[in-house]
Amino acid sequence: MAKILIIDDERAIRNTLREILEYEDYTVDDIDNGIDGLSWISSNDYDLVLCEIKMNRMDGMEVLTEGLLIKPDLLEAQRGLVAIDVGQRRIADALARAKTIEKQRPKEAVGFIVEGDIHAHQKDCPKALAAYRNAMTLVGAAEAAIKVHAVMVESGQTAEADKMATAWLLEHPVDDPFVLSL
Repeated sequence: MAKILIIDDERAIRNTLREILEYEDYTVDDIDNGIDGLSWISSNDYDLVLCEIKMNRMDGMEVLTEGLLIKPDLLEAQRGLVAIDVGQRRIADALARAKTIEKQRPKEAVGFIVEGDIHAHQKDCPKALAAYRNAMTLVGAAEAAIKVHAVMVESGQTAEADKMATAWLLEHPVDDPFVLSL
C-alpha cells in the first residue's frame, strides 16, 4: 500500500488525516513542520506528500520547492507547484515547470498534459490542443485523448471532435474512460 507523509503544523488536522488514511490501509507518517518534513522526504520513499501551504518555520511552497531539489522528479510536488503558480497567475513559471516534467519524462504524456492544462485554463485552445496532441503520441495518452476531444468541443470544433473520437475508438476500442467522457 502507498506510503504517505503529512506535513501540517496543526496536530488535529494531522491526526484526522492519519486516522482516515490508516483506516484505508495506507502507511502514514506525519510531522509538524516543513524543515523536518524535508528530512523525512530525503530519507524515505513516499508515494504522496500532503503539505499545508501556510506554516511556521517553512511554508508549504518552500517545502515543495526544496523537495524538488532533493527528488527532482517528484511528480506530485511538480504538479502542486504548477497548480499554485496557475492560481497565483504565474503562468510562465507554471509552463516552465511543465517543460521540466516533459524533459524528465520524455516518453510519458504527463508533461504535455500539464502543459495543455495550463493553456486550457488560460482559454488558449490552439496551444492546449497542440500540447494534448503531443501527449497522445506517448505512454499514458488516454487522458490526453479525452482532453483533446473536450477542448475541440469547447472551441466549437464539434465535427472535428467527433471525427477524432471515432478514429481514437477504432485504434483503442476498449478505452472505457474515453467512452465515458463522451
